[in-house]
Amino acid sequence: MICPKALKKGDTIGLISASGATPPEKLQPAIASIEKLGLNVVVGETCHARHGYLAGTDDLRVADVHRMFGDPMIDGIFLYTWGAMVRRKF
Repeated sequence: MICPKALKKGDTIGLISASGATPPEKLQPAIASIEKLGLNVVVGETCHARHGYLAGTDDLRVADVHRMFGDPMIDGIFLYTWGAMVRRKF
């Protein structure tokens, strides 16, 4: 089993939407809540994308996940949305 390291103040979180689109009016409060914990936030493309009711196309959502996992500066990933549409590509 892979156990992730504990997050600490100053670590960087990647924030993505893996299923439904992020309501624009709720994104900034979510970022502020994470920053209040002493964490830095990198907002993924999917948090601003919309394709119908989804957070961008299937390919964009997969690419955002890969980008966050592949970035050595990202210490953890938080999902703003997660739902049934995740299964389409993941």
